[in-house]
Amino acid sequence: MGGLVVAALLAVAGVLLLLKRNRDRPAAAPDPWSRAAAPAPAPVKEKLNWLVGLGGDLDGKAFFVGTRTITLGRAPTNFIQLNGPDVSRVHCQVTGGAGSLRVLDLGSTQGLQLRGEPARAGELRDGEELRIGEYRLMYRVRGDYQDQSVAWKNAGSESEESTVSVSRDKLESRLRAHGGDLAATAADLGLSVEALEFLIKQRGIDPALAKHSN
Repeated sequence: MGGLVVAALLAVAGVLLLLKRNRDRPAAAPDPWSRAAAPAPAPVKEKLNWLVGLGGDLDGKAFFVGTRTITLGRAPTNFIQLNGPDVSRVHCQVTGGAGSLRVLDLGSTQGLQLRGEPARAGELRDGEELRIGEYRLMYRVRGDYQDQSVAWKNAGSESEESTVSVSRDKLESRLRAHGGDLAATAADLGLSVEALEFLIKQRGIDPALAKHSN
């Protein structure tokens, strides 16, 4: 019996000694070759609902709609200003939704087209087209675009301010003097290239007369 007690005491003593050694042992140095896991990147919040120009001076230009209600028309107060003979001052309104755009004609003279068909109101889905006069815009639900709405409006306002002072004859004369170079002609007239393009269109000047610098 006494032997069992002694054996038990020795076992307890051994356990206590082992615990003390582990407690006193210095912490292991970090492995210099190990690399902490990188934090997961924060999800990118996409901007939804875009109108993207197709052809002409709108080609490739993207306008962010989001969930707002915007207007398109000839007047500079529109979100997207379209300077064309078949465009009314406030032609239509567009409202962004979940995966669609709702389009409403606001009593325009020439009307509009949705998916190639005349319409007064309707809905666009991804990849479908809105046409106002000669202007064509494709609806994209999502995409990696740079919003051109501010720059486009500034160019439209600048062109309207310059309409009185820059006649068609003067535009044609300056374009010919600079060999059709838009950048050089714009600098000569004190305009941006975008505003000059607006004026060329407004004045009905042959676009073949103008060219972009390389």
